Amino acid sequence: MAELDTETSEVAQQFVALGNESSVQVLAQAAAALSTVREHLAAARQALDEYAAACEQAKGSGPG
Repeated sequence: MAELDTETSEVAQQFVALGNESSVQVLAQAAAALSTVREHLAAARQALDEYAAACEQAKGSGPG
């Protein structure tokens, strides 16, 4: 994700240098979407970690 974010930013800077503002706007929207995706992935990772921890805890407290 970070690599894609960097590449998007670099392309946006190239379009700015060329004076193509509409492309810059589209790339800014893409960067915002990538940020949203990153946030969702972080939340999903946290939920998965919590689920895995709960499963481990349940295994430890079950009949054995």
